[in-house]
Amino acid sequence: MFEKIVPTTMIRDCLIAVLEAFSDYETPVIKNVGKADGVVFKSIINHRFVKEMMRDDEDKVRSVYEAFETKFHIDGLYWLQYGLALRDFGNQAEALEKLKTAREAYASPQIEHAYAQQLMIIASLSQGWDDAEPLLKEAIDALRELNRVADATDTYPIVTLAEGHISVMLKFFGVEGAKAVTQQYANELLAAHRKYPGARLQEAVNKVVTVATTGVWKESYGPGYLEEN
Repeated sequence: MFEKIVPTTMIRDCLIAVLEAFSDYETPVIKNVGKADGVVFKSIINHRFVKEMMRDDEDKVRSVYEAFETKFHIDGLYWLQYGLALRDFGNQAEALEKLKTAREAYASPQIEHAYAQQLMIIASLSQGWDDAEPLLKEAIDALRELNRVADATDTYPIVTLAEGHISVMLKFFGVEGAKAVTQQYANELLAAHRKYPGARLQEAVNKVVTVATTGVWKESYGPGYLEEN
């Protein structure tokens, strides 16, 4: 009832007021507040929450994050959520810039994953291979490193890597041109699935095995699909 009746302008002002209270802390905020306050900060700054509260109004979502570009300028979580909010609205180049800033502000697997995924998204939207290739290579390197240090239960890096790489290769080289890469990831995903048979990993296995055996690819790679933050 609150979300439907209260004007979004008023809700935005409330969100900004609560976030203002956190701007007095040293950054990263999450490292300098208690556990309970940290949960509040993470919840309120979360891109899904802000988008829901603003009822999908892009201008109002932007206004929440824009209010803190100076005060949270070296807070990685802030820039991460800002970038993911822009991704949600299809502003992919802007999202990449915010995620680059997040990496510079604070190193974390979540930020690195979001940045690498954004590189994949932009590579998939590129008009030519010359533009897509360096983006794809940087994304692959980042996700390979994340996967190397991840434990068996963290399947996000390999799933993002497999689906993103295959999607880009299919766009530029077709099924035949992507065959070797597809088979490689089918083997890697099956090996990961034997260690930790999660539902999302199973979905990725099914997709990749299907394209490897039939040439049919169900495109699902895109903004927010693999993002876990």
